[in-house]
Order: sequence, then structure tokens, then C-alpha cells
Amino acid sequence: MSNKLADEISSAELDALMKNAISVVESNFDESHLPAAIRDFVQPISTATCQGTYVTTMMLCGAMPCLTNGAAIRLWTQKASPLALLVFHIAPPQRGKSRLFQTCEVLMEVCDDIVEQMAHEHARALQPEGADELPVQVKSMAIQSRTATEMFFRCSCDYPQVQAGHGLNQKGVGASKRDVQTTRLWWGQCINCDEAYEFWDLFGLTGDKTSGVNPHASMLNTLINQGRTKRATRTSTNYGEGVRAKPISLSVLGNGHPKRVVAMERGLIGNHTVACKERFLLVTDHSVARHDKLPPHITSSSGSRYTWLPLTPLQAKVFQWQDLLNNPAYFKQAGSLQVTEDDDVEDIDQPGLETEGPPHGFPVVLPDGVPSRVRYVRQPGQALVTEFRISSRWTLADPTDHIKEGAKRVCQHSQPSTFRLGNGI
Repeated sequence: MSNKLADEISSAELDALMKNAISVVESNFDESHLPAAIRDFVQPISTATCQGTYVTTMMLCGAMPCLTNGAAIRLWTQKASPLALLVFHIAPPQRGKSRLFQTCEVLMEVCDDIVEQMAHEHARALQPEGADELPVQVKSMAIQSRTATEMFFRCSCDYPQVQAGHGLNQKGVGASKRDVQTTRLWWGQCINCDEAYEFWDLFGLTGDKTSGVNPHASMLNTLINQGRTKRATRTSTNYGEGVRAKPISLSVLGNGHPKRVVAMERGLIGNHTVACKERFLLVTDHSVARHDKLPPHITSSSGSRYTWLPLTPLQAKVFQWQDLLNNPAYFKQAGSLQVTEDDDVEDIDQPGLETEGPPHGFPVVLPDGVPSRVRYVRQPGQALVTEFRISSRWTLADPTDHIKEGAKRVCQHSQPSTFRLGNGI
């Protein structure tokens, strides 16, 4: 297999690899492994995004370094090292990977709001007594698309994250540098990539095979190890990215399809002289369709785990269910439709409901493989109405506020820039 080109990795081989990877996750991870507080925080997000608990937890963990404002951890007897995590969610197409990307975006928005509050407090400290309030411009601590120069600039200690002064024009650009003061107030940086191919290409990991060393990959390794970039002195008051410079805690988050990742891991594409990809955490997990059943511990706002919808003639054609539309006798025919064993039958508490056949319906399988049920409801003075069942996931409470509260707690706890983790706190 080692001499295969990346394009020669078959779909069947990729499917087998992904199934094996997910089986490893399921064999070694269980929700009970998480502390109760973490589990309670992750479960609503996992359910709403239709992603497994493991991959949801890992992507949230990957976001923690940038939310902790330059936090460092001392694991051994050496100097504390800045937190850095590079986590990539690997899954086939159309599995909802972008939903976790959006979740991480919410975390960054909360951090941006806190940095903006800090910036206004900083500006008030600069403001002479009795003078007008200083205009403030704050740049986000997260970026999605970037050049190598921009990325490393944002990860430098002298990045002008906050600008304050009367020299700012309406667009937030310094019209007069003498009237604008710049500083960095938040020492965490996030690169959040929905589809991380541009990021991998930037460091030569998924392009053509070469024998040279990608300088950007080498600099990324330095940034991960030290929290600093190899930048020259930019100002008269800064000694460059030396030992006196404050380190950056870094989060790189992304997602991608397995084909290029497998080729990268096998060394079929890209340049890996500096062992950059060995610093990545590649995570995967099962995912479910939005209409699939809810986890046992989740209850919708309606109190019902399922929702019954009318089956229209157009849907019946798309599902290839024309023969069962308004036809209860269909399920009396041997071999009429492949069905599954479905023990998740919810008690039907609908006073006055009149059905032909059991009120919980007959088991069927939707075209995408999700188990469902079909029932026939008789309404007074009307013909039979065929209904099919989906989960009540769509009635769940929006977890956005839940996510924001968690992010706010982390950021506020980490506001002091001397925050340290591990031995010697």
C-alpha cells in the first residue's frame, strides 16, 4: 500500500478505515469517563449537533488554550509550557462536521466580547482626567482564513490587538500613529478552519511530495513548543520574540474528509521532514441524522421523544413508499418492505386518536437507514392520513446560551495573565 498514490485509496478502503477508527473510539471511550460537570455541559451540544460525545468533547478541549489567555502548564521540572492544541475532526462528507465549527465560533465570540470590555477599561486608564473618551478598535482573537505571515503576526507578542486613541478614524484605522496606542490584552489565539485543507496546504502537508523543508511548518513547531514566533523586533520597546516575550496559548481547530488525511498520514502526499503532522490530534466519532432518535437521557421541550408528520404523495415517491401510502393492508403482505427490530416504541398519549392498526405504527426504514414508523390515522369525516415518525430533536432548546455561559466562565477565570496549570500553581 505504501507505493499507492493518494488518488488510488479506494472508497471501500476508506470506509473500512473509518469504521475501524470509530470502533476503537467506542471500545475505549464512554460518557461515564467524563466528570459529571463536563458531561452535563457536553451532552446538550452533542445532541444538538448530532455528533458523538467523544468528538464534541475533543473539539471543545481544543478550544480551551485560546480561551485561557496565555495559560501554561508545568508537567515536569522544566519551565511551564504554553497550552497548545491542534485538533481536527475527520469524517466523511455530509456528516455535520461544520456544526462543531459553528459551536467553536460561538466560544470565540464570547471571548471577543470580554476582550472588548478589557479594551475599554484599558482606554479609560489611558484617558486624561476630564478628557473625551478614547475611541477603541479591537481585533478578534480568532481567524478562519489566513496567510502564514498574518497567522504568525497574530501569534506574536506585539500584535496590535487593541488600538486606542483619537487618531483612529471611523474605520478604526490609525490616521495618525502618534495619537494611537496599541497593545495586546489577550494572549490566546485561535485558528478555526471549516475544512482545514488550506491550513494543511500552507504548511506543505497535503501538497506535492518534496525533499525540502517547509519554513512555515518549522515555525509552527516553534510556536507550539514555546508560544512564540521567530519574529524580529518590531518596536523600540519590544525585544522581539525572546525569552522576555509573553507566550501565546494556541488553538487550531478544523475538520476534513478522510481521503486526504489518510494520504497525509501515510506520507503519500506533502512534506513531513519537520514532523509537523505528528503534533495534530485527529479525532473521529459516529454521527447521527437530525431525524434519528434522541439519546435516552435527552427529553425534548414537548415531552415527547418523537414527532409524527403527514406523509405526502411527493415524499412517498421520494422514499419509494408509494405502495404503503394510505394502505394499511400493505403491512399484511409478506416481504412487502424491509423492516427493522425497533424496540423504541413510545407510548402514545393522544386522547381521541383513532388509528387503523397500532397507534405506535408499523416499523419501516427511511432511505438513509434511519428506523422510523408509519401509522394510519382516521380523522372524522376524512380519509386515512398516513404519518411517519422522526425524532423531536428539532424541538430541543438552542444550546447557544448554554455554550456562551461555559465560555464566559473559562474566559473570566483566565483573565489574570499569570494563570498557570499543573505543578507549582
